[in-house]
Amino acid sequence: MKILLRLLVLLALSAAVYFFVFNRSSSTFDKDKTQFSIENVESINRISITDHLGRNADLKKTEDGRWTINGRYFVRKDAIDFALEAIEKTRVYSTVPKNAYDNIMKMMTNEPRKVEIYTNDGLEKTIIMSGNTQNKQGTYMMLEGSDEPYITHIPSFMGFLHRRFFTKVDEWRTREVFDVKSNEIKKFSIEYFHKPQSSFSIEQSGGEIKISNPNGLGEKTNVNKIKAAQYLTNFVNLNLENFENLVSFKDSVIAIGPMTKMLMEEKSGKTTEVLVYPMGINERTKSLYDKDGTPLKFDMDRYYASMNEGRDFVIIQSFVFDKIFVEYDEFFKDDL
Repeated sequence: MKILLRLLVLLALSAAVYFFVFNRSSSTFDKDKTQFSIENVESINRISITDHLGRNADLKKTEDGRWTINGRYFVRKDAIDFALEAIEKTRVYSTVPKNAYDNIMKMMTNEPRKVEIYTNDGLEKTIIMSGNTQNKQGTYMMLEGSDEPYITHIPSFMGFLHRRFFTKVDEWRTREVFDVKSNEIKKFSIEYFHKPQSSFSIEQSGGEIKISNPNGLGEKTNVNKIKAAQYLTNFVNLNLENFENLVSFKDSVIAIGPMTKMLMEEKSGKTTEVLVYPMGINERTKSLYDKDGTPLKFDMDRYYASMNEGRDFVIIQSFVFDKIFVEYDEFFKDDL
């Protein structure tokens, strides 16, 4: 009799546990409220992000698959890839503890980051996200219209998911200065204002490559065609280091005047002009003296540059652009 009673008690406890775990789980994790992910991210063609200060980043996918920010600039591939990965892989980790609910909802209300996700069918869903758990493993999210936030994460990833959805335009923008394949180049010119005899234009037409100096040196006929063709392959993935549009000294640098001007003309009709300025010695300068021990006035590794018709003031590295900064005579030597 005692054994039977014990079995009945055990069965009752098991039933209670089952009901508590599974039924509570299904009611707590309401399916409609926890669908933060979209499996087919290829169908997404727009992501609009608005922060609590009213700043907006409107990302749209073009017909050729590239993304733009606010209709003006192309987006960094790594940045959009991280955002899409979060949309695809975000999962609910748990509900918000009851004793933390009021504080979390206050944070979601006062400092929300609103992410609207669109496909060809229109607005797919709107996610509100704000803040992270103390153990740095979860991000608070909820669907617009819901009053229940959740702790979300990407399995096996430690980090803050809301940081993949930022609103500063310069952080989204591609860093490319030039990204042109050789067969897309019509003409490229580079002018050295303090050494005009080294300036040149390289132009290709009808399978022929011509190189000339715009300062009266004319066109030479003994161009090393292999070198010239190799030079034209150097314009793929040439990126800037950083945008410096908000620095206070921008106007004073520009007032000095450029040291170099680059002008790219593509066969598509697109033109890109970049003006390069010297950068004074600063706390990041690596070389302070020349080979003779004379103090240098300018940084030898980095330059300022103005591009996009003067709208952008940026930093470029000699490590990246030295292969572009060659001189006219170099095209008539055996080794470039």
